[in-house]
Amino acid sequence: GTTMLSLAVLLATSAAQAEVITLTGDNVTLLSGANRSVYDSTIGGTVIGATQISSGALGRFDPTLGVLTKVVATSTIIPGIGFIKGGSGGSAYAYSAWSLGGNSSGSTTINAAVNNIYDFDWNPITVTSTANLNNFVGAGNIATNNFSSYLTVNKSSGSQNAYAHSGTTLTQKLDLVASQSIVYTYSTHSNASFASGGDLNDLTIDFGELASGTSNDKSFSISNLGGLGLTNFTLSFLAGDDVFGITGGNVAAGGSALYNAHFAGQSPLALTGYDVTYRLTFTDSVIGLGQYASSSIGTNYIDLTMQASVAPVPEPASLSLLALGSLVLIRRRRTA
Repeated sequence: GTTMLSLAVLLATSAAQAEVITLTGDNVTLLSGANRSVYDSTIGGTVIGATQISSGALGRFDPTLGVLTKVVATSTIIPGIGFIKGGSGGSAYAYSAWSLGGNSSGSTTINAAVNNIYDFDWNPITVTSTANLNNFVGAGNIATNNFSSYLTVNKSSGSQNAYAHSGTTLTQKLDLVASQSIVYTYSTHSNASFASGGDLNDLTIDFGELASGTSNDKSFSISNLGGLGLTNFTLSFLAGDDVFGITGGNVAAGGSALYNAHFAGQSPLALTGYDVTYRLTFTDSVIGLGQYASSSIGTNYIDLTMQASVAPVPEPASLSLLALGSLVLIRRRRTA
């Protein structure tokens, strides 16, 4: 019952970088023991059947990979056992259905007249889902993974017992075992960066020394290195002097956009330095996705530090002293 990662295939199929990953689960015995065959010795249209409910283990999608958009699961009968029907009169019926993650499959069905031998493979069972996708996201195995299998015969006439079983000959009875696999299709998370050529998550902007009361602006870029777009950020104050601001908008997948850093003018009494660190948190943009697992939507953040120093305007008394000192100096130079 241990689920294991068997194959990871990364395919760039669209601007959203749709990627797929395939997992295999444990094999499930659909029919075993007495349920491998059924017999009907009566005449009168009574249906004799055998039912077996089995469960399997198949891993969920890891939401750290991206936003899940589609699930295709397949159960294949191994090693392709035929379905044998014999006896005279009546009919036989074989059926197996799969319920996975809240989604029911189409079933694999064989239905034919008794008194014949049919030796062919059972069709695979497929569950294709764009609904209930949250049921496939998280750690561990998918909660709902059940198989319902049936064998029935109906001897309505004839002189021989009617029977049906899994196997390849009239005497052979084999357990009906199915292998499981699941293909998850997803788009990689958005990934904000201060650089287009690499994942730069911290940046410092220095406004330099400003005159008292002077505001200032500096532009900077944010790039998206991920497969989904970046939503407009949520700004969090981490530490420092909250006298700065940031404006900017969304960024498309694989694109960049200009943002604006703003220093609000301050008027200190002495030369004063200001600094702050803000956190910009972005969320995956799911605009354009036809369906997705909301529980797999991710967030990512980058930290911006801004600095500025402000020189005060001299007070009037200080200006007078400064002017007087300059005048005395000029007179002294003249008399010299």
